[in-house]
Amino acid sequence: LTDNQHPDKLLQINNKLKHALQTIKEKIHQIIVEQPDLFRDYTGNTIERLDRLISTIRQQKEQIDLLKTKNDDSQYEINELQSSLEAYRYQWDNENSTEVVFLEDYRKQLDQSEQNCLTKDQEKHLLEKRLQEIEFELKKTSEDQLSTMTKFNQFDNVNVNIPIKIPHSTQSLRDNTFRVALSYASWLTMFFLLGWISKLLVPKIRTLKPKEQMFWKLAMARAVCGILTLWAVYLVFIDERLALDHVIVTTDESWTFITFLLGFFIFEELTLIYFDLKFRTFSKELHLHHFFAFNGFFIAAYYNCGHYYAAKAFMLEASTPFSCVCWCLLKLKLENTNVWKINQWILINVFHIRSFLEFLWWYDIYRDWDNIKQNLPLPFLINMLVGLTIVSLWLTPYWTYKKTVQYFHPVDWNAGNSKDKGDDDIDKTS
Repeated sequence: LTDNQHPDKLLQINNKLKHALQTIKEKIHQIIVEQPDLFRDYTGNTIERLDRLISTIRQQKEQIDLLKTKNDDSQYEINELQSSLEAYRYQWDNENSTEVVFLEDYRKQLDQSEQNCLTKDQEKHLLEKRLQEIEFELKKTSEDQLSTMTKFNQFDNVNVNIPIKIPHSTQSLRDNTFRVALSYASWLTMFFLLGWISKLLVPKIRTLKPKEQMFWKLAMARAVCGILTLWAVYLVFIDERLALDHVIVTTDESWTFITFLLGFFIFEELTLIYFDLKFRTFSKELHLHHFFAFNGFFIAAYYNCGHYYAAKAFMLEASTPFSCVCWCLLKLKLENTNVWKINQWILINVFHIRSFLEFLWWYDIYRDWDNIKQNLPLPFLINMLVGLTIVSLWLTPYWTYKKTVQYFHPVDWNAGNSKDKGDDDIDKTS
């Protein structure tokens, strides 16, 4: 700098300093005016006041730092307390939630209990009402029983017959006409079919006389029919319905039995008539036997009664399968075999059983006589009494005797009398 410039520069600096000092002085004076408590004991110059202000500021700073430290400590404690508060609050919420759930469950149980109590009350009310009704009915029943006992005591010596419900089928012979015709056609078909099978299995049959071959077929059909006596045994001894009333009771099953056998008797009688006309023979015993059998079944169907007696009559046909075996083995020259002898022995005993069954039949008639006189049609009664008399006093004893003699002399008994009876060498025993 030049010599002239240097004093000017210093003068400017000096002025700036004065101005700065004046500003500081004014600021301090303003602070003193605003905060007189800070300079209460100081009355010195500005420098001292500035030092006092600086010292005060330092103290304030220290206090501020101390307060800040305390504030940090307090904030830490506050954070700890807040964490504890959050933990307590979480625990409280959990406990509160558990209590709420428990209270809800308890409330539900309480509601259910109230509902159950209400239901029980309703049931109790219904039971009480039902009990009152039962007591009323019991009282009424007791009164009725007392009244009945009184009436019973009044009529103690009077005999009262309590009617039993007797089954009686509503079927009629007209309703079963087709079944009778179908039964006849079935037996006729079986007649030819059994003849064809017999010739196919036993060629020796082809060597028999024509009338023997025809009677062979008829004997086979009769043997098959004889097996149906098991059906009659069931109706008489096992099915309890027919036993309720031997005269009146008819059932759908007994109608089936009657119509099926009625078709057989029509077939057999027509076949025997054709046989006798073709070969000029006649067996009065067999025709008489089948005449009463056919009449019995026809009348039982026509009047819709007496099915028990019809079934009992057909049980006598149990001898036909063994009679068939006897005659067929004789025609095959096997009368000396053990098979023929065993069959003949069984046949003789079956005829003895027939006699016993006929006795039981007479006993049934004796026991049912009042019912028979009152309810059984006269044609049925006449046919049954006459037919049973002929069978039990003539035919069964006669056939039993003939079969017993035949057991010891195994020949066709008609063959020995061919001179007296023409050419009829057919054993037509039932």
